[in-house]
Amino acid sequence: MSIIPTERIFLRKKLTYDSNERLQSNGHFFIEDLNYLLSRTSPLQIRPAFFWKAQCLFRGLPTIGTIDDIINRLRLEGHRRMIPELVDMEDEMRTDYERRKLLADQEAEVLARELADVEMAESEPQKSSREELPITSSEQVDESVQKLHNIQDRVQQSIEEDREKAHSDLLGESKHRDWDVTGDWHISCPRFEKDLDGPVTMNIYNEEKNGQNQMFAKFNIGKRLPESGVSRFEQKVVSDQKQVYKPTVSNNKTQKNDSTKANEDEEKSTDIDDKERNKDEISLFTSTSELFFLPDETKPFDEDSTSRMATHIKAGIFIGLTFSQFFYSIIFGEPNGTTLVGSFGDLSSKNSLGGLEPRKDDCEFTGIKIGMESTSPLGITSIWENKSAAAQEVKDLLRLWAAAD
Repeated sequence: MSIIPTERIFLRKKLTYDSNERLQSNGHFFIEDLNYLLSRTSPLQIRPAFFWKAQCLFRGLPTIGTIDDIINRLRLEGHRRMIPELVDMEDEMRTDYERRKLLADQEAEVLARELADVEMAESEPQKSSREELPITSSEQVDESVQKLHNIQDRVQQSIEEDREKAHSDLLGESKHRDWDVTGDWHISCPRFEKDLDGPVTMNIYNEEKNGQNQMFAKFNIGKRLPESGVSRFEQKVVSDQKQVYKPTVSNNKTQKNDSTKANEDEEKSTDIDDKERNKDEISLFTSTSELFFLPDETKPFDEDSTSRMATHIKAGIFIGLTFSQFFYSIIFGEPNGTTLVGSFGDLSSKNSLGGLEPRKDDCEFTGIKIGMESTSPLGITSIWENKSAAAQEVKDLLRLWAAAD
């Protein structure tokens, strides 16, 4: 069962403790021996800036100044141990997290036993009647079902209380911040969650590549599919005054959400041979900052300042290397990008112009932000590119098999 991380504030910095069983600052742990990392010629290529700031925070060193100042500070004082205040805080956070985890595990165990009893009673009513329900089996089954529902309600209520508290705390912090959609999100979609064994969460990261900010996301879907989704948010780029068609990609599928004029131009371009088309298709699976980036300010532009600030983001999600991907549209909302609404769709759903669109029966979802910005995992760009390349290979193999038939 998913447990909301324990959070504390130290020197105006948020610290967390979760299933990794270690104190974290912006997703980074305390590293006792920094000599190897600091001996490299370019430490920033090994670890991001938030990592080095976290190491200063753990050691009681200032976190202000340029990144060079911070690294030089660690070269001189990096031998220090974690300060006693944070050692005590880590112990307290560990106790709180383990207490909540134990309670959740116990309730989940009771829930599983009750569910097994009910399933056995329903599948083998005569045997259950003789062994466990000798008098009023139907009434006892109803009682077990009711008890099961009560346990589910208590567990769900506990989770929702933790979630609402995290969201409420975050809203208090966001009053003094600009629009920011990066961070930890809880996603609610009853239709999507009904077959899962845990909540759906999403972590949005900003990563700079080739001088541009690219926004990635990781989906966590239940317990059996940890971090099963890697998404890249997309924004189509149009060059100057020429409405040149700039294709966008969602995972290992090509999205052609171009304008009507772009489609007309494409239809008129009948002189492009198959070889050139194949070349263009392959190039879509490379990392191109020109095609995939978000500006520094993630707050969307809206001429009507009185309306709800929102932005439409199109993206995709990987579920393994199969074609069980989703196309989805997200609208981030106030206050300061801490809420969202959207809808999941099937990538195979295409409109008359060849673009992708959600089907009418696709499920809608909502989300609330429960944690501030997270440090992007090392190599998330490579993860994306590797998954895209692997999925393209699967697609090519399936195409060959289909041609052979």
